[in-house]
Amino acid sequence: MKDGKVKVLIKHYKTIEPTKEVGKYPYKYVEDQEYFYWYNDDFVSIRKKKQAIQSLGLQKKEVKKYMKAKDLFFALEKERYILELANLRENKSEGFNVLLK
Repeated sequence: MKDGKVKVLIKHYKTIEPTKEVGKYPYKYVEDQEYFYWYNDDFVSIRKKKQAIQSLGLQKKEVKKYMKAKDLFFALEKERYILELANLRENKSEGFNVLLK
């Protein structure tokens, strides 16, 4: 979680799924996370990289260059990538553009 102008929220949860193996435990816990931006009372769910970039009003080209310099990739380090996007957004002085469905 990051606390600043743009807040990054993480929801941790577990779900129960049946196992495909015969044994003592017929179910297993699967852990997962969901990520959100909170800014000026707007709550934006982050599921894809494109959505994260557009919801902050950033340009894909500048984000790609910034993340390449930091050696970060969305698929490998989702949490750190989202936190760095929020930092990049706070260092800029433009407005916040919420992506609507």
